[in-house]
Amino acid sequence: MENSAKRWILGLIFIALGTLFLLDNFDIIDFRIPYYLWRWEMIFVLVGVISLINGNYSAAIIFISIGVTFWITNFYSVGIRDLWPIALIAVGLSILIKRSSLGSKKKSDYAQDSFDDVAVFAGNEKVINTNNFTGGKLTSIFGGSDVDLRQCELQEGTTVIDVFTMFGGCEIKVPADWTVHVEVTTILGGFEDKRREIVQNADDSRILVIKGFTMFGGGEIKN
Repeated sequence: MENSAKRWILGLIFIALGTLFLLDNFDIIDFRIPYYLWRWEMIFVLVGVISLINGNYSAAIIFISIGVTFWITNFYSVGIRDLWPIALIAVGLSILIKRSSLGSKKKSDYAQDSFDDVAVFAGNEKVINTNNFTGGKLTSIFGGSDVDLRQCELQEGTTVIDVFTMFGGCEIKVPADWTVHVEVTTILGGFEDKRREIVQNADDSRILVIKGFTMFGGGEIKN
């Protein structure tokens, strides 16, 4: 699934849930989640569904299996000792799929002029190689993204990278001679310029602007 499609799906899910809960609070509609779904075990299932949308199938299998296993014990006369083989099945399926794994990073090389990176409960690493970099989008939710732009050249004028991180982080590597402006709004987080080398006579006709929003997360610029 393309990253733009993932972004749309995740955004629409959050918008739909927020709208339903808001309308219920104002007694406009009656939106109730059944008690058997309003349990802590469903957090694991939700994480698994989001991982599935993000293409992280191994993580999806593991999280959903954990959530369903603990959920079953609340409504049926079985215990964890009876259901432990599910763990073996989940691990076996995740090994067979080998699409992605928890905590792993998927490294990719791109010769495109822009990028759109979405990392949800996963990690991504991109190396961009272009003579006309035109910007990009970076979304990280409970995950991390590393973007290496050191092999790029900026287009003429202002180039923008739009960043959104929540309970996640990102690292953007840039050449030492780039002029970089950071315009990121942070809430209980931070976005720092940690470049060790900065060329003083940089070309101001080509400017990279990093803007966006981060909450309970952060980001860094390095070279």
